[in-house]
Amino acid sequence: MPILLVILAIVLGGLGLTRLIDNRLRQMADNEARTIFLAASTAPDGTFRHSELDDLPAPVQRYLKRSVPDGYPLIRYVRLKQTGTLSTNNGESWFPFKAVQYFTAQPPAFVWLARGWLMPLVWVTTRDKYISGRGNMLVKPLSMITVADATGESMDQGSLARYLAETMWFPTALLPSDHLRWEAVDDRSARVTLVDQHSRMTATFTFNEADDVVQVEGVRYRDDNPTPQPWGGKVLAYRSFDGVRIPSEVEVYWNGPEGYQPYYRGTITEIDYNQPELY
Repeated sequence: MPILLVILAIVLGGLGLTRLIDNRLRQMADNEARTIFLAASTAPDGTFRHSELDDLPAPVQRYLKRSVPDGYPLIRYVRLKQTGTLSTNNGESWFPFKAVQYFTAQPPAFVWLARGWLMPLVWVTTRDKYISGRGNMLVKPLSMITVADATGESMDQGSLARYLAETMWFPTALLPSDHLRWEAVDDRSARVTLVDQHSRMTATFTFNEADDVVQVEGVRYRDDNPTPQPWGGKVLAYRSFDGVRIPSEVEVYWNGPEGYQPYYRGTITEIDYNQPELY
């Protein structure tokens, strides 16, 4: 009996330590989200006007008019919840996750906090962020052991790439500015370039006959590979939130020399605009 009590005490103590560390990770992500919301609080308010889209490529005009009502407030803050599956072995096996994410449009920034379950009672917590031109991905199994803490210029560019692709979820951020410009390709695609701090990302948006975005593709850095890799996302479904039509289900993939390798399939379950409060 004493041995069983000792084992039980060790298990309960371990769970308590894990919960404490997990709460600290959540607090860290929350503080980072508050930081980006504060930085965006001085951005000017504005209104989305269909009449101001005439200089954009034709498919981008049609897409934005379909997605955002005329007169809608420009989206400055975003918070959302996701569920889905992730793969760490090029799509051969998948494990479920849940996440919360926060964005700002000016300046470009995001914080993503996810928990994925490799098996019952075995999880991985991941915090990905892009703030002030710097990207960082932190990965901690059981919220305790750090197996990745990626930083550097390659991470900065890759994080900016993720941000640019995910502006599909708050499309007023795709309006042209001093840092974002569109180029016509053809009647069903256009190329967009976003420059922030020392990083640049160019992606091609492809639209279907209904004027929805169906694919985003570009080239970004992957892990420590010194050569950027083809990367993109496919839209699987659409849904309207608060009057804005956005992709609600997406698949993200690498498409390099090894071929098509999906690694993320996610669904937006909740999204709020211009509410600078945390979940």
